[in-house]
Amino acid sequence: MRIAVIPARGGSKRIPKKNIIDFHGRPMIARTIAAIQATDLFDVIHVSTDDDEIAEVATGWGASVEFKRPADISGDHAPVLPVLRWVLECFFKKGQSFTTALMAMPCAPLLLPSDYALACRAFEDAKVKLPLLSVCRFPSPIEWAFKETTENTVKADPSQLLIRSQDLKPSYYDCGLFSFFHPSQLLGQFTEVSHEFLKFEVNPIKAIDIDEPADLDRARMLHSLMEKIK
Repeated sequence: MRIAVIPARGGSKRIPKKNIIDFHGRPMIARTIAAIQATDLFDVIHVSTDDDEIAEVATGWGASVEFKRPADISGDHAPVLPVLRWVLECFFKKGQSFTTALMAMPCAPLLLPSDYALACRAFEDAKVKLPLLSVCRFPSPIEWAFKETTENTVKADPSQLLIRSQDLKPSYYDCGLFSFFHPSQLLGQFTEVSHEFLKFEVNPIKAIDIDEPADLDRARMLHSLMEKIK
């Protein structure tokens, strides 16, 4: 069995009610729910929230909110991995266990069902027991980076600037959209997940992690353009 967990706490400050803000006629989180539903791969789609309004919106769009998230893992600085583990433990206590767990962020409105489906297949077909992370490739080699030295100056490593791009391995960053885990590795004597992941590369156009109002404006603009060229 597969479970998709969407962590969506209340109390966002930079964009008030970010998780349920209108995005082209639907609440933001509804787009993530709908894309995961359309894969027909997940037995449970659970929204983990501490907020009654988010819970109401989520259930209205077909997700489950079988239990509210406790305050100690709902603050501004609460990491999401303990949330996933807590959700899995709650279901386990109810007699439900899963072989695959997707953790999907609620503010990824440009992702398509195929993105989740292809990533799920890559995760389950892998011959190594690693979690999978959605990533984007850095547009330029990180070895060529200029680092700030003073308020108005930057400096690079001259020896690194001489290396040709084709002689460097590509580098990637976590684009903050989704990840897959083996639930058995998160339950029991869990401490932390390895920092090694299977990679699932996402088109940077779709990989907008919405934190600031400018991110939301850019996502809305890109969605409009993508709709026009379908």
